[in-house]
Amino acid sequence: CREDADVDGILAFGSFSEEEINFLRKQSDAILFVNSDQKDYEFDRIIMDYEQGLKDMVHYLLDVKEYRSIGYIGGIYEKDGVRIGTHRLMGLTEILAQRGCYKEHYFCVGEISRESGYRLTRELLETDDVPEVLVLGNDEVAEGALEAVKELKYRIPKDVAVVIYRDIETLQTKYPTYTSLRMLPDIVWSTAIKLLLERIIDKRVDSMKVYLPTKLELGDSA
Repeated sequence: CREDADVDGILAFGSFSEEEINFLRKQSDAILFVNSDQKDYEFDRIIMDYEQGLKDMVHYLLDVKEYRSIGYIGGIYEKDGVRIGTHRLMGLTEILAQRGCYKEHYFCVGEISRESGYRLTRELLETDDVPEVLVLGNDEVAEGALEAVKELKYRIPKDVAVVIYRDIETLQTKYPTYTSLRMLPDIVWSTAIKLLLERIIDKRVDSMKVYLPTKLELGDSA
């Protein structure tokens, strides 16, 4: 590391502006980006294959479990040119459309918050047309959505099945036994540490780009 470096290595998630990347450069020579949209090979990068994970989930729900309809409760965050939540929404929409199973009124999108998850789920479940499966956009949305499911006395999975997207898990989930699509499974962390240590300790110079899959974890909710 350079003399002005403050840390040995940096693990950076998502998209960054050039100004932000320049700031990170001043902190360390060893930077690993996860799901960055940078096109160069200056730094190591881990890219998550969200599309395959979505295909695995849809295959399991439609072909293995033989559910006939899938809905989505999620949110989108947008600030300073950064958008979170669009890839999973559009990816699921496209895959279901290809299978002839997409219904627009089953897809409810608001903010990434417990309150939004609760409101959207309650509105959907109080209609006369409810999907057999609800895919919940993240843990925060899921917390509100499942509160609404419980209040309306829907039984999981008998009345409605549930799959939860899991992102960066900063808190222990309240629903550890539920079927989930983990966006950052354990292999991401072990690979990230390995790559950073190669840069820091072994002084590896050449950069690497590694593609890793999301992981469908089966549980008792779908």
